Amino acid sequence: PRAMAGWAALGVAALAVALATCLGYVALLTDLAPAPLAFPPLRPLPEEKVPLHVELLFKDDPTFRGPESFVVLEDGSLVTGLADGRIVKILLSPKNNAQYETIMRTGEDLPTCGDLASEPVCGRPLGMRAHPSEPDHLLVIDTYLGLLDVDLSARRSEVLVAPSVGNFSMMNDMDLSADGKIVYFTNTGRFPRNQIHRNLIEARPTGSVWSYHLDTRALAPVAMDLAMPNGITLSYNGDSLLVCSTLLSAVYDIPISADPSGEERAPLKASMIQFFAEDLQGTPDNIRRLDPHRKTYSVALGSKRALPFSLPQFLAPFTTLRKLLCLLDLETMTAFIPRSGIFIELDEAGTQVAHYQDLEGESNWYSEVEHVEGFFYLGSWRTPFLARARVGL
Repeated sequence: PRAMAGWAALGVAALAVALATCLGYVALLTDLAPAPLAFPPLRPLPEEKVPLHVELLFKDDPTFRGPESFVVLEDGSLVTGLADGRIVKILLSPKNNAQYETIMRTGEDLPTCGDLASEPVCGRPLGMRAHPSEPDHLLVIDTYLGLLDVDLSARRSEVLVAPSVGNFSMMNDMDLSADGKIVYFTNTGRFPRNQIHRNLIEARPTGSVWSYHLDTRALAPVAMDLAMPNGITLSYNGDSLLVCSTLLSAVYDIPISADPSGEERAPLKASMIQFFAEDLQGTPDNIRRLDPHRKTYSVALGSKRALPFSLPQFLAPFTTLRKLLCLLDLETMTAFIPRSGIFIELDEAGTQVAHYQDLEGESNWYSEVEHVEGFFYLGSWRTPFLARARVGL
């Protein structure tokens, strides 16, 4: 009887779990309303490509995965954030013998850190910049924990803006104003990072750009109703923000000139914002100022949008199918997307002037490009290594 009771209890528990799972799926499907989408026709990639001959650093280290964004320190070392919530400092070498040390974790240290389900607890550092006035400090966006002031020497952080303050579901990337007093950051959409594919599939303009004043701690919206705003950088002239739209394969040009009256300006709507670049041949992730002499920008493309096939392009007209695909997790969804390693270079007018590609397929899912002492360091939100390629080879 006891054994039968135990099996019965186990069966009831399993049924409850299955029912809860089904109810969760029903709730998700009820809540989703994919928007119609239309893209320009696919084009072949340009014939003229700059080949990237990459080497893979830390590929034998199973804990090193997802170096998303970079800051170059004064000593020439590189800081990045990893998928398991760590912020690490990389001691670079021209030879393939770079080393790194862990500075700190943004969240808790659990055995499951690095798994998608554990990200909200372990943390996931994304965009980062050097602090404008505090030596040996970084400003880091942890998508679950907020805008952080990271003290590299003390190996600790302070939360400047928590996601709950603005109901931010996916804080992502950031940059600073020309005077270093204001942080501008993106909130990508209503789903968190470990469900980012649902922002892409639903295709609703639920993203935004915000400003945070480091001295006054004032937080204000800059632009609303954006389509998956991701990477962000200040333009060379300092009067606008260039913001990648991963959904639209485009780059917004958002003006930030001050109101002459001195009053706080109402946030811009997407309909009031022009594009800096459109019809990109991939899904843009982070954008960075690349060459200050030529005033060009690098745009990392997470996936390819070109002939013969692009999954977002294929799914665009099928709203019901897209709704069902939202039931898949991020890892499963990612498996359907062809891999590629591409970044492009845009000039000051938003015109593409170069297409860089790993033609050998060693690296992929680029998130950011940093030029350091003759190398391009190629960030990725996903890959279990750090890719780099010599400039000009």
